[in-house]
Amino acid sequence: MTLSLNGGPEDRAQILEGVLDRLVFAADSSDFVVARLTVRGRREPVTVVGSLPRPHPGETLVLEGQWEFDKKFGEQFRFQNAQSRAPSTVAGIEKFLASSLIKGIGPEMARRITAKFGEQTLEVIESEPEELLKVPGIGSVRAGTISQAFREQKSIREVMLFLQTHGISTTFAYKIFRKYGNQAIDSVSRNPYCLATDIRGIGFRSADKIAGSMGIDMRSPMRAHAGILHVLDATQGEGHCFYPRGKLLEKARELLGIEAHALGKTLDQLVRSGEVVVEEDRVYPPVMARAENSVAVRLRNLIASPRFLPPIKMEAAVDWMQRRSGLILSTAQKQAIAEARSIKF
Repeated sequence: MTLSLNGGPEDRAQILEGVLDRLVFAADSSDFVVARLTVRGRREPVTVVGSLPRPHPGETLVLEGQWEFDKKFGEQFRFQNAQSRAPSTVAGIEKFLASSLIKGIGPEMARRITAKFGEQTLEVIESEPEELLKVPGIGSVRAGTISQAFREQKSIREVMLFLQTHGISTTFAYKIFRKYGNQAIDSVSRNPYCLATDIRGIGFRSADKIAGSMGIDMRSPMRAHAGILHVLDATQGEGHCFYPRGKLLEKARELLGIEAHALGKTLDQLVRSGEVVVEEDRVYPPVMARAENSVAVRLRNLIASPRFLPPIKMEAAVDWMQRRSGLILSTAQKQAIAEARSIKF
């Protein structure tokens, strides 16, 4: 069945629900798939294209996306978000078990299991795996393996559903699951801002939206902590090694809407924990503090080393460097070079 989310133009997101029939293509290096979906009311399975982590034939999928027409492959549904549900029909359960979900279970064994337990098969596998011993060909080891594999798949579905409920796309939800595993719900619930540092592609603003959907107080120390680090990190992209304390707190106040004195306390905590470095009034990310100190040591050693070359003509040397590198130095950069030559240690 297909229906528009908003009842508007065709290019708006639509919902497509059906049973995964088979995988046509699954990328090795990502979760991109091309699959065939059996949809009620359509004679032939529908081709669906998008990111789908660990799909298994037989499971029910609810996809959000748009219809498109490919010149080579024809009509297909390209989805941006997906929710997976355990199969509810006997045929779906049989297909689900016969997929690559559980090593050692093929079509014949899947048929035997579903013939014995019918629509209660998945409940038996999860809660009463010892009942599987009643199926010919299943011993205690295989029964345990089947039950464990199913519980792992159920855990994945629960994590994905939780993350998508809070506005996280399928692609990022799978990245989060790969990072935290079965602890994903607990980790994200305790501190959604960890996503900004742990998951490539999720920045502070995205993590802040997720935190808001979870009801995190906008004045919480957790948010202040993440916001200050975000502002400080952004200064590196502007070419700065540090930020003056006052300016850093003002930028953070503008971003977060938190009073300056509360942000000051959070900054002091960051200093004590070693997450930032403060020298006089300068606030550094630790990596930039180490880099700046390393440069200073190297300059001192270079200046103190014996000189066997004739004096350098600064203007000629700078011109030569610019021609060779293709870089054009600013007046301030040229002045810094001149001052570095004159430093006495």
